Amino acid sequence: MSNIITATFADGDTSVVTAEQYMYARGQILKVEGLELPSVYRVNFSNSPTGDSKTQIGTADGVIIPDVYFVSGKPIYAYIMLTSGEDREIKYDITIPILNATEPEDDTPTEEQASVINQAINALSDAITALNEATTRVGEAVEKMETLTFRINEVGELISQTGGED
Repeated sequence: MSNIITATFADGDTSVVTAEQYMYARGQILKVEGLELPSVYRVNFSNSPTGDSKTQIGTADGVIIPDVYFVSGKPIYAYIMLTSGEDREIKYDITIPILNATEPEDDTPTEEQASVINQAINALSDAITALNEATTRVGEAVEKMETLTFRINEVGELISQTGGED
């Protein structure tokens, strides 16, 4: 599921309506297409066309829509604010219709679940430590075997040079 909501303006449009979105969405980004916007611009979000709003900063990558606007079940209104000198003008507006949805369950773990998660993390950490220690011991054993192999080869060469005599 994508977290990008696209608002596409056709030539001459100053107002658009996006595809419907579900309540309780999180981490949504509004991407504006079809407009020549500055590299950084203001967007005011509200659940009412005339109510209080929250200002966010938009870039070429889009603008993050505050999650709080997805919980009321009301449309989200976004007003792109362009500034020229001291004056602020609303140049473009976007309406994001909201579909009712069941509120997701709270996914915060209980104390018991958090304890189990912490035990699992500690066990995994202990296993990783043991694996690292075993890897070190294997490396040391390989070095010793290489040294012994070298010595055995040296002894073998000495024996072959002396003809195997005692």
